[in-house]
Amino acid sequence: MPGQLSLRPRRGPREREEDRLDDVAAWARTADGDLTLGEAEARLARSRGLTVDHVLGARDSRHEDGALQVLRPLAWVRWAGLVAIPFLPLLLVPRRTMSTSRLANHGRAEFLLNGIEVAYGLVVLVQVALLLAWCFRPAHAQRERVVGAVSVLVAAPCVVFSTVIVVIGSVVESWTGAALALLLAAVLAAANLLAHLSLRTVRRSHARDVRRIRDALRDDDDWRSRGPGQHGPVTSLGRAVATMDESRRRSLQRDQARVLDALADRGKIDQETARAAAELPLGRWGELER
Repeated sequence: MPGQLSLRPRRGPREREEDRLDDVAAWARTADGDLTLGEAEARLARSRGLTVDHVLGARDSRHEDGALQVLRPLAWVRWAGLVAIPFLPLLLVPRRTMSTSRLANHGRAEFLLNGIEVAYGLVVLVQVALLLAWCFRPAHAQRERVVGAVSVLVAAPCVVFSTVIVVIGSVVESWTGAALALLLAAVLAAANLLAHLSLRTVRRSHARDVRRIRDALRDDDDWRSRGPGQHGPVTSLGRAVATMDESRRRSLQRDQARVLDALADRGKIDQETARAAAELPLGRWGELER
């Protein structure tokens, strides 16, 4: 009814931008430049949530570079550092502060404040590095950026609360360095979180995923030649499509038809190529351009 309030939640700018990028038919109708079938099928796969992991699902760790396998344990060190370092000062909080004299707590408080300066000095360096990385390559290190920022924003209030209790019960000459380190780390963490949620990150991440899916499908022969019984990205994508429910699969087929019609109407591909692509499963369109 007119004037009736809608119960549907309002979509924010990030969600609207994702919807725009996933409208492959609109891309085929309006995008400039050379529009290829390889990019079209990569965009269609991405729009249906068939991410790079689905397409590259055939990867076998036995064929990874030996150096990468050796360095893999270092990834756990990276994640542990991102999560643990902001919480390290909590281990320095003395268990008993209020029950002893102010002078006796002086050494404990100074030790805690020095620990905060060192730990959050490292955190500041990490957050600055992640923010600089976003300035140049916003689609990379996204998980590291989120995990690091959330860890700081969760740990910092706990550290502040614990430190205030210790400082109140002691004689401390200066806490400025620790306070500045905490404040700067929190500000940088918030900036990294906002950067991750920005429209620039959404666009660059989408473009990166489309490029990786397109390149993987193009290199399908190389993937399948890595060993007996190996399935290439085309097969992996076909299996992912096959596991969709009927409504999603029909929606994908309708979008495929709209995209091919739009590309043909604009002269990006000829009618014969459009008919041939319509008879091929998603993932094999790029074969028509070789």
